[in-house]
Amino acid sequence: MNILPDFCISVQTRLFPMLEEVLDGFTGKMKELAKLIETIKPPRFINKAVYCNKLGRPSIDREKIFRAYLAKSLFDFSTTKVLIEHLRTNLTLRTLCG
Repeated sequence: MNILPDFCISVQTRLFPMLEEVLDGFTGKMKELAKLIETIKPPRFINKAVYCNKLGRPSIDREKIFRAYLAKSLFDFSTTKVLIEHLRTNLTLRTLCG
């Protein structure tokens, strides 16, 4: 049983229209990023026990960082500084990364 066609139809008929309604500038690369995030499902790879320590400095949301590095890879940003600059200036990218 192959669930991939059902997944693609679900992403294209449900997720993309919803994101296009909410986000301005939802381009082809942004669609690829949304599809990548939906396919990978970053919370599967984040160990909640690592960053739920209540002592010391407040924890950072590792899922958002994971999404940002997916964007860095997809958009082929050369450095993390370039990624940060794009996150500061591009509201759509910032929204998709969390």
